Amino acid sequence: MKGFIADLIGIFNSPAATVARAMETKRWKAALAVILLVTALVTYLTYPITKTEQAKLIRDSQMAERLSDEQLDALGSFTPFQRASGSLFAAFFAALSLLLGASFVYLFYKVGGAEGLFAHFFAGVAMASLLDMALGGLLKGMLVLGRKTILVHTGL
Repeated sequence: MKGFIADLIGIFNSPAATVARAMETKRWKAALAVILLVTALVTYLTYPITKTEQAKLIRDSQMAERLSDEQLDALGSFTPFQRASGSLFAAFFAALSLLLGASFVYLFYKVGGAEGLFAHFFAGVAMASLLDMALGGLLKGMLVLGRKTILVHTGL
């Protein structure tokens, strides 16, 4: 735990050294857990706003002409199960994107003649992704909750 907290601070102070240390020691589990928890939590908290905004965008589009009045009325409603499953699916897709990203990094470095196992490269990608997926997700979630709209831009 102490090592992860040092890595969490280090990713802001000296990202290259922190990612290199994570790759060397193959430490990825805590970083992955943080990313998945943040993704699931932010999705769960912003789900009502997202659902309402999406329904409004659909109602204002040409797609609305193809839907019945009953379907249009149901667009903004959701069940607690849908909210929870949406959070779990978001975490699943975050893990999938990490796997795909690490696969590309692994492939390109292997083509270039680099040594190491996939776990080394996955650890580096997971640690580096704390910045964009965890911190970026938190910032975007706070903006969505503060402005009550999904149409926010972080400029990152």
